[in-house]
Amino acid sequence: MRTVMFAAVVLCAWPTLRAQESAPLAPAEAAKKVGSQVTVEMAVRSTGGNRNRYLNSAASYTAADNFTIYIPEAAVKAFAEAKIERPEEYFYGKTIRVTGAVRQARWVLLGQPVERPQIVVTDPKQIAVVESLSGPPVFKRTHIYKRVGDLAIRADSYRFHDRPAQPVVVWIHGGALMMGHRESVPRWLLDAAREHGFVLVSLDYRLAPETRLAEIVADVEDAFRWIRASGPELFQADPQRVAVAGGSAGGYLTLATGHRVAPRPVALVSLWGYGDLVGPWYSQPHPTYKSPLTREEAAVLDEEDPVSDDRDRQHAKASAFYRYCRQHGRWPQEVAGWDPRTEVDKFKPYMPVNNVSAEYPPTLLIHGDRDTDVPYEQSQLMAAELKKHGVEHHLLTVAGAEHGLAGAPQDEVQAAYRTAVEFLRRHLAKE
Repeated sequence: MRTVMFAAVVLCAWPTLRAQESAPLAPAEAAKKVGSQVTVEMAVRSTGGNRNRYLNSAASYTAADNFTIYIPEAAVKAFAEAKIERPEEYFYGKTIRVTGAVRQARWVLLGQPVERPQIVVTDPKQIAVVESLSGPPVFKRTHIYKRVGDLAIRADSYRFHDRPAQPVVVWIHGGALMMGHRESVPRWLLDAAREHGFVLVSLDYRLAPETRLAEIVADVEDAFRWIRASGPELFQADPQRVAVAGGSAGGYLTLATGHRVAPRPVALVSLWGYGDLVGPWYSQPHPTYKSPLTREEAAVLDEEDPVSDDRDRQHAKASAFYRYCRQHGRWPQEVAGWDPRTEVDKFKPYMPVNNVSAEYPPTLLIHGDRDTDVPYEQSQLMAAELKKHGVEHHLLTVAGAEHGLAGAPQDEVQAAYRTAVEFLRRHLAKE
């Protein structure tokens, strides 16, 4: 006999979800039940989607252990009728129980086919919130900060407290300016925002090669104008206390805000980023990269419609295109549209290493000294310029670490992130 579990499950705006007699499964156990009807209980640690909606058990949808609740676009109307206008916002940060059949979803990640388990939800009755396990509310919203033609460029805001004038940390994702999206927010930064009362804003921006460097940077500049103008009303932001963090290409864009955005952010954290766009590391062939693309196949990508979220592309070749660019030393030309040998002056306004001044924001640089994707030298060059101009800065070197601090002991990685959080906290504190 089925019973309704009033003690643990909150009855939301839709009819009661009847639970199975057996205990709900954890995501790892549910993942083993492909083809079976199950009830899974999971904390929603990340969400997203523009047309379809996704509720993920892991902080990143790409994580090997992620379990996804997939709400197709056709079902979103049913959620709206159940008073859940935005499922990806409503369920974020909560623990939910979901009943449905487990299937394997397939897609391409970094040029490789992957599979992840998911349950497709077409009826709001399939989901119930476990209030006793959900903790304090998280206010997550998706905003459109800019439109270019038919393309809406989005940002997500995460607010953990209900009070005005909260400091803001802007997260800028990486991906060689060609890949990625706003939902790849690191867990350590979300936890820091909750603990220290930051509003976290994560940006999309148009991606290369469909969009060139100047327009990509213009998107970031426009995002900061929007944060300062609309942030106080939309997510209780203090426009005078805005800091920036980003990794890899997001680290580059973070450093670019130090001289491209006015007023300047109060602090920058560049994770394995770079300030130079024309050096040999990017403009000459890289020996470890191989791509299956021919030049003709790569050229086709330039003709696609602009995107600001690589999941919206009609092809899955962005990773292969990046490898093609590194293999042939063509990243500067393909991203900027300029030749790094004969048109260096066109790059300079977009290169942080050439634009440091005494007014540049305090900067923390974190980099592994064995990085084979973005050389450690890139952070050393920035540190030298910051020192030359008397700018507060610190280069935190993680010995033996590859790109993204891969291969470093976890205690050293977590120590680096704690340093980043303390740096942000100190500079965002009210004077």
